[in-house]
Amino acid sequence: MSLRLRLTLLTTVIVVLTTTALGTAIYLATSRIQLDRIDARLYSDISEARVRSLQDNPRPPQDGVYVDTALGRVNRDGVTVTQLRAAGTLENPIPLPALTTEDIAAATAAPITVNDGIDFRVAIRSHGSGLATVVAAAPLNVLQENLAQLARAIVLFGLGFAVIGALAAWITVRRAFRPMDAMVGTASAIAAGDTELRLPAARPGTEIGDLTQAMNVMIDSLAAAVARVERSEDQLRAFLSDASHEIRTPLTVIRGYAELLVRQGSALSESERQSLGRIESESQRLDRLVTRLLALERSTTPQRGPQARVDIAALVRESAGDLATLDPEREISADVSPASVAGDTDALRQLLANGVQNILRHTPTGSPVSLAVGTTGSRVIVCLDDAGPGIPAGRRESIAAGRRTSSSADGFGLGMAIMEAVTVQHGGELSLLDSPLGGLRVRIDLPSGS
Repeated sequence: MSLRLRLTLLTTVIVVLTTTALGTAIYLATSRIQLDRIDARLYSDISEARVRSLQDNPRPPQDGVYVDTALGRVNRDGVTVTQLRAAGTLENPIPLPALTTEDIAAATAAPITVNDGIDFRVAIRSHGSGLATVVAAAPLNVLQENLAQLARAIVLFGLGFAVIGALAAWITVRRAFRPMDAMVGTASAIAAGDTELRLPAARPGTEIGDLTQAMNVMIDSLAAAVARVERSEDQLRAFLSDASHEIRTPLTVIRGYAELLVRQGSALSESERQSLGRIESESQRLDRLVTRLLALERSTTPQRGPQARVDIAALVRESAGDLATLDPEREISADVSPASVAGDTDALRQLLANGVQNILRHTPTGSPVSLAVGTTGSRVIVCLDDAGPGIPAGRRESIAAGRRTSSSADGFGLGMAIMEAVTVQHGGELSLLDSPLGGLRVRIDLPSGS
């Protein structure tokens, strides 16, 4: 649920609760005031009642005149009541209600409400010592009808105020959130790479204005930091490329002299031949390391311009053929569906070549291997499965990111870093999972780019 909707609902609930409380207070206060007026009228009618006159000459209500109060007297037994005058009209008289001994005692102390088909407000008071005790009873049907109308009016007005309050809250919240919407759009554009944009200025001194100013300061700092990182990365890539090329030249010279001396083996002692062999093998290893460093530098260089379509299925079949050539005893299965991606052919070939080298290096000779290519929607999935010892789950994340977890020579190191870099360069994701063959699955998820 959005914040603007929550604020609107909260405002509506507050309006409903407020109008309900106010309406209830108005209803109760009106009811109390009306009852107090009726009670005052009852005592007034009792004091003005001519008991003997009404008893000797009963007078019914006049035609067309509504009488508010019915009168009677409490007989000497203190139990029975004799009616002196009915309430209502001539056509529809309302007699005194039947009163019990308890009702008479209670009404003598203070006005009470009794029900005898309809509700009555009853008060009893004596005219004096030895004089008549008068009963006054006012039917409450008119009051109850008026209170029912008041309750309906309060409910209708409350609903109306709730609707008006909800609309007003929605309009106010929308207007208040317009700067926030602009901030979200601008922030999304900045996150997409347009670091020159800044959040639109809001009214100074307001919470949104202060937030906008703080966010723009933060974006300036982040943009400066990103620029410094990009410059550092460019310098590092340039250094890596230059150093690799510079190292390759003396390595070539060293290998050439070592090979020349090895060819003159007849003039060398056994220890000299072994030393030259070690120099040649280590030179070859350094040459492979330099080659990988150059591949890593190319894989981390941002791609510019349109990318060509690469038949990733053909590259996987090519890698399967290389694996079969390098280890003829392996059982190699390939489930390759037609698939292509947008990218760099050499970089993707290097990615798969590193995967093959890892399999050759870290799994037993002759153990089964499975290579697969498939598509899922707009994604191309490449899986390399082996039956080797696998990698503990706790080390997979660091190895997939190309970070060595030990200094041993059998670590994954630079080869996995190149695979991760090439995958990320192509907008994909590299995952290390359990293989159905019992070893490691290298899963490469790439966008098809079609």
